[in-house]
Amino acid sequence: MSPPSGAQEHLRMVYLDSATGLEANVVLLVGIEPCFFQPIRTGLAEDEYVEQHEERARKLYMAMTRAGQKLILVSSQRLPESMAHLFDPIEA
Repeated sequence: MSPPSGAQEHLRMVYLDSATGLEANVVLLVGIEPCFFQPIRTGLAEDEYVEQHEERARKLYMAMTRAGQKLILVSSQRLPESMAHLFDPIEA
């Protein structure tokens, strides 16, 4: 989808699964909680668990690499301690 005719600035909202191939100077990722906090179903074989974990990581990586200049992650929950050092948090 292209920007409105004559628009110099616009906002494009897409689902994570449909963002492939799209790029922007500034990207806001909203609703990233499932990538970090939603447990993967129990009772899976180890290879299925690894596959689902890797799929989440691939989607998040793809979304994060859409940003040309600035990436902003918005979450209603704090990031896990193991990842917190990778980001500059802004408390609301």
